[in-house]
Amino acid sequence: MKRYTDIPECWEEFTPKQFKYLLKSVFRMMANDKISPIDVLRDLADFMLGRKKFILPWQQERYLALVSTIADHLEWIFSIDDGNEVTMNYTSTQNPLPAIDGLIGPQSHGADLRFGEYRAAVDFFNRFTQEHDPESLDCLVGILYRNPQKGKVDATFDGQYREPFNPHLIGTYCEHAKHLDEHLKWGIYLWFSAFCKYLIEGGIFIIEGNEVSFGGIFHRSDPDPDVKVENSIGMMSVLFTLADSHTFGTAMETDDAELFKVLLKLLHDKQALDNLQKQ
Repeated sequence: MKRYTDIPECWEEFTPKQFKYLLKSVFRMMANDKISPIDVLRDLADFMLGRKKFILPWQQERYLALVSTIADHLEWIFSIDDGNEVTMNYTSTQNPLPAIDGLIGPQSHGADLRFGEYRAAVDFFNRFTQEHDPESLDCLVGILYRNPQKGKVDATFDGQYREPFNPHLIGTYCEHAKHLDEHLKWGIYLWFSAFCKYLIEGGIFIIEGNEVSFGGIFHRSDPDPDVKVENSIGMMSVLFTLADSHTFGTAMETDDAELFKVLLKLLHDKQALDNLQKQ
């Protein structure tokens, strides 16, 4: 047993190893009605403590009490409604799985997402949310987790740690994702869901030292907790409008533009229009 152990008080404090273990435990719970959320939390607490396998008899009771105490501190991970339905309260935009089996995921808070890959990811995210089609989940995961960018990070680095997204290779990306463990795919779905929800509902992003919220450009009128990311800003029309104005270049170059730069342009245009209407 470790002498000192940091117990997470929020999702940002989870290590990738701890998060992977939690996902695996939750998957076991989903497949076995006899496993309860408190069982998952106690097992996670034991894992965080280093899983002391050989405990002296006079220390065993104290160790079990410590496991139970830590599990109580981790209760924020789940919520249970009146119908005893268990929900995992994942709400962070920090990516808890930065890399999986040699594939590199998006930077935390979507910092390196490109407009084109975001549009494609939203499409497959919605398909899986509505139809629970495993292939749609594989495509979502494959789009977000790609091979590392070739070459070293130097003065010419363009901010892409992953190979550039190519919409014509979605089938290949999907094949790359098929071999990943199901609980990891589900964790990626959780992160993207939390990111989209935070973005659409007007969460604050820090961009070049400034606090920015993009909630106003999505016009969400329904507070539906089930995140379904419709093309609520008309992402295809946005693509062609920006391409026509050559703000970021051609349609292909616009798709390769950073997501937040595109959203900042949309926000600027909306604020300019709002000011005109006020006047």
